[in-house]
Amino acid sequence: MGKTSRNAQNYGPSPGSRCPQRFASLLPRLGHQALTAYAFSTENWGRPSEEVEFLMTLFERVLRQELREMMQENVRIRFVGNLHALPPSLRDEIERSMAETEKNQGIQFTVATNYGDGKKFCRPAGRSLQKWSKD
Repeated sequence: MGKTSRNAQNYGPSPGSRCPQRFASLLPRLGHQALTAYAFSTENWGRPSEEVEFLMTLFERVLRQELREMMQENVRIRFVGNLHALPPSLRDEIERSMAETEKNQGIQFTVATNYGDGKKFCRPAGRSLQKWSKD
């Protein structure tokens, strides 16, 4: 198990798990309207299964806990990446958070989840080629 997950299991969520929310509340004051955070790359699936399970549970818990504050700060959250590979309970929490913040007009907070390697370029290119070949 990696050092990061050992620390998280021993002490709960790290201070870094609150960092994107802090940025999201600060950036509009600085004139910025968007923030993208990378939460879980495809490379993380190569970690030991108990570590991946822990990270998924932590992700779900932090998302649930931060939703109220995102609403107060008028943050709109969206997720990009291959969400279908995530556990159903996490996907449900992601859908709920996007639905509840959909009408918020503050900062656009995008969370890249299960996102990385060359596939991130191949999927959109493949869709474009499919569309082009049909036209």
